Order: sequence, then C-alpha cells, then structure tokens
Amino acid sequence: MKDNTTINILFIEDSFFEIELIQEMLSTSKMFVFSLQSANSIRDGLHLLHTQRFELILLDLNLPDSDPEISFQVIKKYSHGIPIIVLTGYDDKEFALKTIQAGAQDYLIKGQINVTMLLNSVRYAIERHRLQYEITQSKRHLEKILNSLELCVFMIDSESKQIIECNDAATKIFGYGREELIGNTEAFLFGTPVEYSSFSPPYNTTMYSDAFSLQELLMRRKDASLFPVSRSITPFQDDTGTVRSWLCVISDISEQKTLERQLIQAQKMEAIGALAGGIAHDFNNILFPIMGYTQILMAETQRESDSYRNLQEILIGAERARDLIKQILTFSRQSDAQKKPLKIQLIIKEALKLIRSSIPSTIIIRQSINNQCSAVLADPTQIHQVLMNLCTNAYHAMEATGGTLEVRLNEITLEGDSLKVHLGDLPPGRYVQLSVSDTGHGIPQPLIHRIFDPYFTTKEEGRGSGLGLSVVHGIVKQHGGAIRLYSELHKGTVFHVYFPLIERESKEINAVTEEIIYTGTEHILLVDDDLHVLQMVKKMLEKLGYQITERSSSLEAYEAFVHDLDKYDLIITDMTMPNMTGEQLAKKILELKPDMSIIICTGFSERFNEEKIKKLGIKASVMKPIIRSELSKVIRNVIDAKTTQEQ
Repeated sequence: MKDNTTINILFIEDSFFEIELIQEMLSTSKMFVFSLQSANSIRDGLHLLHTQRFELILLDLNLPDSDPEISFQVIKKYSHGIPIIVLTGYDDKEFALKTIQAGAQDYLIKGQINVTMLLNSVRYAIERHRLQYEITQSKRHLEKILNSLELCVFMIDSESKQIIECNDAATKIFGYGREELIGNTEAFLFGTPVEYSSFSPPYNTTMYSDAFSLQELLMRRKDASLFPVSRSITPFQDDTGTVRSWLCVISDISEQKTLERQLIQAQKMEAIGALAGGIAHDFNNILFPIMGYTQILMAETQRESDSYRNLQEILIGAERARDLIKQILTFSRQSDAQKKPLKIQLIIKEALKLIRSSIPSTIIIRQSINNQCSAVLADPTQIHQVLMNLCTNAYHAMEATGGTLEVRLNEITLEGDSLKVHLGDLPPGRYVQLSVSDTGHGIPQPLIHRIFDPYFTTKEEGRGSGLGLSVVHGIVKQHGGAIRLYSELHKGTVFHVYFPLIERESKEINAVTEEIIYTGTEHILLVDDDLHVLQMVKKMLEKLGYQITERSSSLEAYEAFVHDLDKYDLIITDMTMPNMTGEQLAKKILELKPDMSIIICTGFSERFNEEKIKKLGIKASVMKPIIRSELSKVIRNVIDAKTTQEQ
C-alpha cells in the first residue's frame, strides 16, 4: 500500500549524473512518493537545511569544499536529528564502520547498489526515524503527565537499587533537587532504618510480593521533618519475566491523617453530646427533688430566720448545678442558646472564683472590672464559656513558669479610623470590651492567623482538642461581636472581645423579682418513673391546693386515664420513661380526648421543640429541674387558657 505523503530528501552530491540516477531509482518506489532536492557542496547543503524541512539526507563524502572525514561530522551537527545515509565512492570498510557508529543510518558504495538496496535503505532509515520520533514524543508526553501529578514517582533499578528517574513532585515533596535524588537509594528518604528494612522490598530481578503493593509509613524530607505517606510499588518486567525496574508512587497523606484525627475528634464530641443528654436527664432528676424540697421548706420558714437564709444558699447552689447542665447541653448542641439582657460583669466575677480554685498559686490573677458597664444581649452560659476558655489558654501559656493573668472589663466607643483598621466587620457604636491577658510564652506570628481554626492547637498531644478558641470565636460572632488578639514571643498574649451594648437597658436586669406563686384546686394526673421526683412534685402541687393522682409508670397512667376520661383537668408527664415515653403517652391520650391539657417535663430538648409540641397538641413543656414559681405559672396558664376557650 502506497503512502501518498511526499517525503522530502536532501541529496548533497556534486555529480549531476549521480543525482539523475538516484532520482530515477527513487521514482520506482511503490511505497513512498519522494521529492529530491540536491546541493552540490556542504555549504549549499547547510543553507538548505537551515531554510527547508527534510526527512532524509543522502550524503556524498567527496565534495569540493570538504574531505570525507569532515563532511559527515559537519552535516550531522546541523541536521537536527534528520537521518543520514552516506552514498559515496569512498570505499573504506574501517571508515564506513566508524561512520555508522557515529550515527549514519547506512553506508552505501556507488556502483555497488541497485534499486532494491537503495529503496530498502531509505525505507528503513525513514521508519526508524519515525519510530524514534514517536518514542521521543511518547516520552515527552509521559514526562509531562508525570510532572503534572501531585504524586511523587520514582523509577528504581533492580540491580543497583538506585533511583534512576523521578518527577517534579518528588523534588517538591522531599525538598531535594533532581540531581540529589537520582543515583541514590531510597534508604535516605525513610524515617528510620527500621522502617526501611520493614517496608522496602528486595528490589531484585525475580522476587515480588503483593505485601509491598500499598503501604502507609513515615518518610523524611531534606529538612529532616517526618511526614506520613501512602506508597505503592509495581515491577516492570521484560519478556522473560525478569524485573528490570520498579515504579514507586508516593502520596503525601499529611492532610488525610489530619482529617482522620479531626473525624475521630468529631466522633468523640458526638459521643460526648449523646452522653450529655443522658447525664442531663439523670442529673436533673437528682437536682429536681433537692430544689423542690428546698422550696417547700422555704415556703414553710420565716424569711427573717437563719434557716431560711441557709435554705436559700442551698437553692442557689442547686441552680448553679442546673446552669452547669445547661452549659454541657449547649456545648454538645442539644440546647439552644437563650439570649437575654445581661450585665456580664456578674458572670465574670463568678467565673473568676472558679478559675482561682482551679489554677496553681504560681499564677497571679488580677481583675479590673467596671461595675457600671451597661447590659448586652447574651446567653450567660456562653459568656461563661468564653471567659473560661480564654483563661484556660492563658493558664496553659504560663503553666511552666508562672505569671500574671489579668481580666479587664470596660465600655468603649468604636468609630472612625480605629474601627476601620482593626475591627472593620463591626458597625460603629458602644461596646463592652472584655480583655484577657497573660505573661506567657506568646504566639509565633506565622500561627496567629490560624489560631481560631477548628482543631488547630499548639499544645502537645493530650493537652487540648484545638476547639477552645474556635468555639469562642463562634460564640462571639453569634452575639454580633468580634475578637482580636495581640501577641509577642516571650512577653505574652492579650485577647480583646467586643460585645455590642443594647440600646435600652431592660428593667428585668437589675430588678429583684418577687416570687409569685399561683394556686388552684383542679385534679392533676402526675406521671414520672423516678419516685423521688414524683413524690416531691406531688407534695409541692398539693401545697398549692391541687388534687394529685400520681403514677410511676406511663402504662399505669394510661390505664388510669382510660378508666375515667373526665376525671383529670391536666396531665403532667415526664418525657423519658421505659415502655412508653411521655410523647407516646400524650399521643395515645389525645387520640381518646383531643382537648386534654398535657404538660411535658424533660431534661433536655434536642428532639422536642416548640414546633413539635404544637403539632402533637401538647399545651406546654418545662425543662427540669424547674422551680416552684415557674411550674405553678405554667400550670395556671394551661388550665386557664382551656377555661377561656370553653367560655
């Protein structure tokens, strides 16, 4: 089959007869179409090579401007890789061999060749050149592909065990230059000699095991830092099955390992959240009777007596325990933050008492709190959490050497250039500024921009989750504020937190609320599987004038209700109970009597929100442990609302 592509040939020959003869021989080809252009000297030939494109050069060595030993070298130098066939009358076997060794495709003697010899020589020269070009192009494409990869690729010789090729990623990942890698063995890239002996295959010519196909190990960069990698090794075999070389592909999995650690930490936090819900339920059931009986005793005790004041302190302690449970639930995302007008100086003073008892005396605590600071709209538990996290970080920075922890609180006006430069994300206005400073080791400048990233920590393993400042940053943003830090190595760090002041101070902030107790005479079905809680609430409600029927089982409560559908004016049920939950009990009761008034009590509200309450037809919910005045108010509101509807 004939290739219709024209093949341009340069024939450097000073004999017109020889040119005509070769032209005639080439024209007989049934495979190629040739276009022959001649030059009668080396000089003319070089000019044509410079100005035109050829696929083959036929070269006579006896030319007027050159001698045989120089002609080939000159043309080869400027041929740009074009194949050369020597066609000459210079019949010297030793010289012919030297010319072939120097790169000539063939050495033909004039007068000793025929058409077949010439065409075969030309065809082989062209095909070899085309094949070599394709190989060269394929190699270049492969190099481009390999160098575009982010994976490190090594080719390792089976006999010498040395690296014989590598891509650009190898130099970037390991930090060595190409010349430093090639010719070396892999041993110097391993983290330890033990790892090299454990993870390195024999790299011989016959043995291969799948055990080396995919590994995770530590390797070492030029700066001596260790990093985790995933490494796969593939043998390259010849036709006899002999392994000539090995392809080693290495991936830096530092980021993957970091993400794995973060996932594990997130799963731990999720487990803590689930555990917090259970703790909240059990702990609230413990607190509920303490608070309830304390309030019952307070109602029976003279306000001016020492006993009343002692009971009041018990109640305050129980309420602090209740707030602690709320903080746990907020942290585990099972409870929504409840913002209200708040003077945060009161929270700060209370938190500092706790901090003082939990850090060593080598750290001095100083405070400068402006008691006249106006109120902010904030969740007290989250403000407490912000201060605790900032103070804990300060303590860790000074743990080894001791130092001074200072907490300051002031009102500040943010406006003008200062606001634009330092706090451009805040609107102008009045803010409360909370500052927490330490005299610890400080934070290096390159790390400051990462300090609020989740899971980022400068502490050694086991000393921190890397979540503290991230949580602080999130809380501050939720409150419409901002946080900034300034740090100098070996001098210390200061965090400034800004919360916007509310325009009008709510009267409820400073008001001493009178405890209002609502009473009644209605009949209530009370359901709780905890007998201590059940008896306490029964006694509390009976003292308020209500008739109480109590049941410690939701199944028994349902039977009691079914026995007389019109006996009860209200049902108060716990949420978490065996056999039948409070939610299930409410559904079954409302199926029988849709207008029945039901109040749900729960220790945590992750799965039970206002929207769900309304959808079920439940009138209200209360969070355990609830105080007497709140419970009496909720009961009265629910009962009175039904009475109003009936009228």
